[in-house]
Amino acid sequence: LAVFTKTGMGKKTKLDEYPIQGRGGKGLKCSGNEIVGTALIDDTDNVLLVGVPNSICISAKDIPELGRVSLGNQMIKNSIIKIIIIMGKNRFIIVFKKVYNNQRLILKGDLLWHFP
Repeated sequence: LAVFTKTGMGKKTKLDEYPIQGRGGKGLKCSGNEIVGTALIDDTDNVLLVGVPNSICISAKDIPELGRVSLGNQMIKNSIIKIIIIMGKNRFIIVFKKVYNNQRLILKGDLLWHFP
């Protein structure tokens, strides 16, 4: 499971570290910062972190594997992450937390790719 925060921190964590909670569960601590998004990834995926003013594309194998309560490593500096895009061999995932500053996010057809 990959976790990314608003301030550019990122990490991979094994799913075994997240306990299954039943009814009445109160949640658990995952990171010290505001989480923008999470996604299940493998080492063959590429991750595009779209931030303001900077963006970066990194390989999933370059994201450090850390514990559930650790903060993670700085993936992108001096940027606020808005959108996370996961690109794999047979998939394309767009993750974003919310609409910022009352502006709508519009994804046009030419921005989306289909993998056969």
